[in-house]
Amino acid sequence: MSSDPVTAAGPDDAPTAAASPTPQLPPLPTLPEPASAVAGVAMVALPVASGAGALVMALGRPGSPLAVGSLVVLVASVLVGVLLLAGQRHSSRARLHRHRRRYLGIVDEVDRQLRLSGRDPGRPPTSGRTVRVGVAIAERPVPQPRPSSDELAEVDPVCAAAVADLRLRRGTAHGVPLELPWASAPLLTVVGPEDQARDLLRSLLFDVVRYLPPRQLAVVVRGDGASWARWLPHCSSAAVSGRGGGRHGDLVDPAADPLPRLLAIPGLSAVIEIDFRPRRTLRTGGHGDDPRLHRWFRLDGDAPAGSTSLRITIEADAAVTVCSSHGQVSGRADLLSRAQARMLARDLAVRHQQSPPARPSAAADELSEVAPPSGPGYLRAAVGHRPDGTPVVLDLKDAAQDGMGPHGLVIGATGAGKSELLRTLTLRLAQRHTPDDLALMLVDYKGGATFAPFAGLPHVAGMLTNLADDDGLVERFAAALRGESARRQALLARATVPDITAHRRLAAPPEPLPTLLVVVDEYAELLAAHPDLADLFVQLGRIGRSLGLHLLLATQRLDPGRSRGVEGQLSYRVVLRTFTAAESQELLGSTAAFTLPHTPGEALLGRAGQDPTRFRVSSCTVADADPVIPKLSGPLPFPVSSATLDRLGRLQRLHDEPFTAIAPPDPAEALPAAVAAVTARWGEGSALQRPVRPIWLPPLPRRLRLTDLPHREATGRAAVPLGLLDRPEQQRQEALTWTPVDQPNLLITGAGRTGRSTTLLTVIAAIGWTATPGSTTVYGVALGGSDLTAAATWPHVAGVAAPDDPDHARRLLGLIVEEIDRRERATTGAPRSLVLLAVDDWAPSTALDDDVDRLVADIARRGPAVGVAGAVTTAAGVALRGRLAASFGLRIELRPADAFESTIDRRRAAALPAQVPGRALVADGYAQIALPPEPPGGWAPPRRPRVAEETAPPDALGTEIARRWFGHRVPRRHPLPVRVQLSTLLATTPTADPEPVGADPHGTSVILGVEEADGPPVRHVFGRSDPHLLVVGDPGSGRTTALRAVARQLNDVRPEPLLVAIDLRDGLIAAGDHLPGGAGRPSRVGEANRIGHVRWAATVQRADQLGTVVDSVLRHVRSDPSPQEHTAGAPVPTRAPVFVLVDDEELLASGGGHPLMPLLGALRSGADLGLHLVVARASGGYARARFEPLHQALADLGTPTLLLSSSAEEGALNHRLRPRRLPPGRSQWAVRGGATRLLQLPVPDDPTPPEAPQW
Repeated sequence: MSSDPVTAAGPDDAPTAAASPTPQLPPLPTLPEPASAVAGVAMVALPVASGAGALVMALGRPGSPLAVGSLVVLVASVLVGVLLLAGQRHSSRARLHRHRRRYLGIVDEVDRQLRLSGRDPGRPPTSGRTVRVGVAIAERPVPQPRPSSDELAEVDPVCAAAVADLRLRRGTAHGVPLELPWASAPLLTVVGPEDQARDLLRSLLFDVVRYLPPRQLAVVVRGDGASWARWLPHCSSAAVSGRGGGRHGDLVDPAADPLPRLLAIPGLSAVIEIDFRPRRTLRTGGHGDDPRLHRWFRLDGDAPAGSTSLRITIEADAAVTVCSSHGQVSGRADLLSRAQARMLARDLAVRHQQSPPARPSAAADELSEVAPPSGPGYLRAAVGHRPDGTPVVLDLKDAAQDGMGPHGLVIGATGAGKSELLRTLTLRLAQRHTPDDLALMLVDYKGGATFAPFAGLPHVAGMLTNLADDDGLVERFAAALRGESARRQALLARATVPDITAHRRLAAPPEPLPTLLVVVDEYAELLAAHPDLADLFVQLGRIGRSLGLHLLLATQRLDPGRSRGVEGQLSYRVVLRTFTAAESQELLGSTAAFTLPHTPGEALLGRAGQDPTRFRVSSCTVADADPVIPKLSGPLPFPVSSATLDRLGRLQRLHDEPFTAIAPPDPAEALPAAVAAVTARWGEGSALQRPVRPIWLPPLPRRLRLTDLPHREATGRAAVPLGLLDRPEQQRQEALTWTPVDQPNLLITGAGRTGRSTTLLTVIAAIGWTATPGSTTVYGVALGGSDLTAAATWPHVAGVAAPDDPDHARRLLGLIVEEIDRRERATTGAPRSLVLLAVDDWAPSTALDDDVDRLVADIARRGPAVGVAGAVTTAAGVALRGRLAASFGLRIELRPADAFESTIDRRRAAALPAQVPGRALVADGYAQIALPPEPPGGWAPPRRPRVAEETAPPDALGTEIARRWFGHRVPRRHPLPVRVQLSTLLATTPTADPEPVGADPHGTSVILGVEEADGPPVRHVFGRSDPHLLVVGDPGSGRTTALRAVARQLNDVRPEPLLVAIDLRDGLIAAGDHLPGGAGRPSRVGEANRIGHVRWAATVQRADQLGTVVDSVLRHVRSDPSPQEHTAGAPVPTRAPVFVLVDDEELLASGGGHPLMPLLGALRSGADLGLHLVVARASGGYARARFEPLHQALADLGTPTLLLSSSAEEGALNHRLRPRRLPPGRSQWAVRGGATRLLQLPVPDDPTPPEAPQW
């Protein structure tokens, strides 16, 4: 019985009544050319003439022996000539008879073939697309002799007569089946007498339903008192839909229109609506556009023909004429009465209810048939059945073991049953093999429904789905296959065996080595998207046999151009229905696969050198597609008798028996039950085996917590866990770690919003989570728009500079440089703690200034040797200079803005997903960076989906880390305060405050400012090494306030020094400090007057007073102490030191020579003479003023310098100080041989003039 589905016919389909074609006849034989009479006479006369001449010569000598011989020669010559003539004529006649006999034999054979082909063996319709109407007389194409090469030759009349007789006798064929292409016709009408028309419609219907099952064809019958139609399973909605229940025969004369419900049933190929009632019009109602709907009507004989797809006209004597757009054919119709239709319908009902042997279900296999590796059943699975019912077994072993493998191909069009075949094969193999003998790697390039039911099988070493959505998964898949291939080669090499077969023979193998079957669905699309994988499959196909690695590639269509190299490795092919005949020809060498019926599961198994084997795939998930009606849950409502028609149409009763329908089990539960049984037998926890070793691990998580990673508490020298590293080629995932000792510097690169700042926070948190605060100190500097202040409260963080506080950043960098210098000078080998500099968003080409760039580069270059490491984030690593780039031991690349910016692997960097923040590329592969640990109780979700906001609030995470280390923390480096009061510093500074290292113990010490909010102040000692002080800054930066703070402190020194103020702008002397009697009146040095808070010895507020004051200063420092002041027994009196405070020094040199030039000689011996010069001037023009004698002298003496806010256009100043913009009161402090320090200068409590700056 056929189960071909209904398929749409092409435009050339037409009613046909034609006999089978026959072979061609050879050309007719030709008659031989007649012999020439002259040639015959000459053939006889020539010997006679020669004999006669000899006789004449002999008669001249009568009685001589020559005469006798001549006579003999004459007679012999005549006989020879006669024989030659007779032989020539006989040979031509014999050749003609021989050719005639051969040709007549060919004509007889053609006559026999034509006679046999005229018989109708009752063959079924072609692929369910045609239906038999009756028989007809058809013109038979009798073969004609091929034309002869010699067109002028005379043909044999006997052979020509035989060919003419053959054409006369066999030119017409009687009883040729008249077939109708109903599948391509949406409308069929029958016109004629009522009885004959009804009988013809029944005949047409039963010729269709006998070949198509109810799951493919539904029939709606109207009229005809159609009680016989209720027996047809095709007229039952329950049988058509495959669901039990419902009323049998509900599609016969239905009250409501069932067509919408029927056309919505999936898998239904056609719906026939047949109406036996006469019609006068061809109006068909709705649903006319659905190609599955076919309407068969009976038209009244008086109705107009109209336009119909197929029209059948029948007469009272059963003569029939079929008309279509392609022409018409006449013949004699097959008729079926109502009684015959009832008996045939009952027979179909019985056969469908009894469900004769259908294709078996793979879920029903017995699990007890285990196939050991050494047995003949190893890697064998029955995947279907031939038409005769014998099973088709797919043997995946290689040819050396009498198998079909090791590699194969499954190809089939959409809906052909490819996925069902893969599921059946997977289940059968899992049922019969243990996980120690068989491992499965299931790959579905698109979707994942094919292998989803097998996710829990213990044989599954890896399941990959939806590879089309993520190119990274494809790369992991290729790496996993390469890694498994390398692992198997290494395992065989260690066991010193050549292949997996020899490995199984070992008495005690080191570990199980099961055969790995890699099943790849949608293989052609995978190669189209990733052509480089073709080389991998070719390599695996070449070495897979010895390694026990088998490939089964499945696709809908094969691209020969891309898979040419792979096809050579495939030893068997399972070909289901193909899209085109060319594909079938390419795969099997014939079009057999293209002509397969549209029923899912019809397939051909092809092997090299063998004819394809047709079979039907066993199902493990769906109900059978055979003509089975499921489906009543009780007894039939009518008695059952079975009958059929013989060849001549006579009824033959077979049997009468009662019948009860049995509801079959739900097919949707078959596969899950079978998988559960296999899992229970072979899975983990069973008494027999253990699950297979995994080859494919799940992809990296999209979100990962630092607390989920393995770590070890350490002292700053152990590995710091940062994330999860994916190693698919080694079939494992491990913690991504950074070892500051072995990989001193860490570089983190990536585009914006990829998680750079969060990665840096993870580094800081990981160090705090794994190392004690005493073993590691972290400094954080944020140079861009990011913010590391979240880590400022963590116990191992000494200080964090925010993006809006560049001064604090320079200060922290300077502290680290000082620490590096100190460690380099140290000679002891004591263990050093780790110092980490975390710099976020560093761009060397756009750094705040060259100072920061220089400091960061210096720390990265010199720090690793003395235990100082750096962790730097930047947008692109390619911007780093060569020597600086080489100082980074570990690089973490987040998704770059452009793949060409990658310094690790541009191709792999381009594959980093944009929608997964924290996904990174390192030298060893891909990694997922972890988020900082979440404190107990959690925190509120982020406001925006940005990875930097998914960290803990600073206080919560800092509290948790502090609790972890019991409150220990490193000393803080706070930012400088905005304002510092001098009185506060003086009140909180101890009297025995230590002086700067190397300062003159006999010098005068003053506080310049603070470097820490709660640290000791920074002092300057006016002594032998540094007797003077220089203050440079823009107007409003705090120059005058700095001088007033120095004067205020000098005023309290004992013995009291002499203070001289040179202040042309009247900014240095406070309002309460003016001399009585008017501003500007000089006072002789040595006759000082205390005015306000400062006791000035002399003040100069006009330029014309400078000479007098300078001369007075020189006389004082060069004079000897007065002897009258000396008392016996008392110490020898010393001269009081003089401090000359000059404000706005640039105004003094505005005209002519510099008024302080007389002091130059005393400046170099100022410490001995007691002369100290404190000069404050504007930064504008100082680059030029440095070459003036006064400033050259100060520079030669290495005068300490306070550089307040200044313009960078001035260039480098004393001690390589670089001017930059600073807040008021903020100053750079530099001394000879020391590092630059940033200070906040104090504000004195003296009354301040209105024009004095405030901060």
